[in-house]
Amino acid sequence: MKNTPMRRFAIFAPLVPAALMLSACGDTTEAPPADELIEEATDPDTPEGIQLTDAYVRLPAVSGRPGAAYFNVVNNGDGVRNIASVSIVNAGRTEMHRTMQEGGVSSMEPVTEIAIQPGQTVAFEQGGYHVMLFDLDPAIMARTTADLTVTFDNGDKASFAAPILKPGESPGGLGDSDEMGGMEAMR
Repeated sequence: MKNTPMRRFAIFAPLVPAALMLSACGDTTEAPPADELIEEATDPDTPEGIQLTDAYVRLPAVSGRPGAAYFNVVNNGDGVRNIASVSIVNAGRTEMHRTMQEGGVSSMEPVTEIAIQPGQTVAFEQGGYHVMLFDLDPAIMARTTADLTVTFDNGDKASFAAPILKPGESPGGLGDSDEMGGMEAMR
């Protein structure tokens, strides 16, 4: 059989997509495994005396539903700090919420400001304060990170690269129980 230009193309054509895929492989940003989460913010712009720790974002179980962000804010400073808002890159809208139990029924209410006294830690966790993430970009994927920024009432900001977890995945990599009293779809 004669080695024509078309035959040479037919031999090498299947190799082109494979080469392109391999060249893109080195350009992904992944979060550390869930059991090796970043423990503390290292942003140089974090206000003196403030620490953000143990942050993570949990994707919703059902596409189009809200996700949630959890973290701790530690005030080692001299004065009261008031958290005015929290934002996450690739979330269209965020809301700080508080989960409450009344008469055996769980409910959530939006919170507009949270005061942190000197020496106090405020935990954003399941069953308490948390951040609801609405209109998440469909490109957000588990095992990557999202920039989480806490804004204080005086305009100071503290940021953290928060690992993104799959629905039901806990920061330690184990499955979660429903700690929000039947509010699984809202996580």
